[in-house]
Amino acid sequence: MAGVEGRPKLDPKDLPSLLKQFGLVGEDFEFKELPAFDDCSLLVTTQGQRYVLKAHNALLTAGSRQRLEAQDRVIQRLHDRGL
Repeated sequence: MAGVEGRPKLDPKDLPSLLKQFGLVGEDFEFKELPAFDDCSLLVTTQGQRYVLKAHNALLTAGSRQRLEAQDRVIQRLHDRGL
């Protein structure tokens, strides 16, 4: 995707070691880039489980910890409702 200044770029070869930091290990990861303008978001599938990996654009003035925590709460509510 075309990027905004500061939009993170994730190298696919680095993703397994990055995911290991979050407790996801394996070699059968599938990655699909999700629509995002400011940040970089990927759908990660492994062993029948799906996760979203989001790399935050730290250059945004709106890119505060509170913004990230609010996004996390929205995602958790969607998950709790089966989405």
